[in-house]
Amino acid sequence: MDIVYAGYTYTDDDTGATFDVPSGWVKDEQSRGVVFTSTDDTAEALFLKPHDIWSSLDNKDSISRDAINQEAFVEDDFIGFSSNFIADCKDEKVSSETIGSYDYFVVTGSGYTKGGTKVQMESCTHIENGYAYQWVFFKYADSSSQDRSSDYIAMIESAKY
Repeated sequence: MDIVYAGYTYTDDDTGATFDVPSGWVKDEQSRGVVFTSTDDTAEALFLKPHDIWSSLDNKDSISRDAINQEAFVEDDFIGFSSNFIADCKDEKVSSETIGSYDYFVVTGSGYTKGGTKVQMESCTHIENGYAYQWVFFKYADSSSQDRSSDYIAMIESAKY
């Protein structure tokens, strides 16, 4: 069921991570996480289900959960990440940025959705205590309405992991 809120704090049940959702976004819980769609249908912001990296390790007996963090990865680990979300991306860029209180690996690019709609994509990943917290933003290229990327960044800036 889609619900429009006037702004509220979202809490992930599995990890306790929280972030603020600005007004003007419709929430849709899915198996892959939570999707927020702007009420003017110009953009989507996804907070993917936090991936438990540590639990999937074969050698977790020899490495502590808190050793799996941002410093254990490099930008090159995220090359090609855009292909998980969009097709025909020829302008992918990977960088490291601090957003709010946390460091993120940021992947940007443009391409097409499965339905063939042209989009610009940005993904931000923060890794802490064995979990990868991933955010993905889609701005539909043909949209003439306002840019919602500042709302997406505000969600990430307000995050607490």
